[in-house]
Amino acid sequence: MRTPVGKRNEILFLLVAATLFALSGLSKTYADENIEVTSENFLDIKSFHRNFSFSPIVEIGIPASEHILIVKSCHCLDNAKDKSGNNYYFYMVDMHNGLKALITASKIEPFQELDYKTKEFCEIVKIEIAKDGGIEKLIKKFKN
Repeated sequence: MRTPVGKRNEILFLLVAATLFALSGLSKTYADENIEVTSENFLDIKSFHRNFSFSPIVEIGIPASEHILIVKSCHCLDNAKDKSGNNYYFYMVDMHNGLKALITASKIEPFQELDYKTKEFCEIVKIEIAKDGGIEKLIKKFKN
């Protein structure tokens, strides 16, 4: 039997979840050009009262270049996989603008019309990748 406080907390949780879901739908996405990636780390947490199971975080990424995927969220700074099984490795984050760069060994078709902040961040990521020895060297390092 649930207590009134427990029931109130559940209702509050559902309202917050519904609000966040609605707000996430308002963010700008690129219809046919985006790639859905699933974060690799997630936990099942057990508590005294009941078990809570957390699902992996699924994020929409914008292909910014042949090997760079930009995610417009910094919630989970983690490696990810897409539905085809391609690996994406977390490389760099721009917390101020809410952008995260993932790199992949697989070639992806870049989206041509990026907004200014995404394009600028992608150029910075490319410069850093070059300084670190290139995509192949980085992917090899991340795999180990």
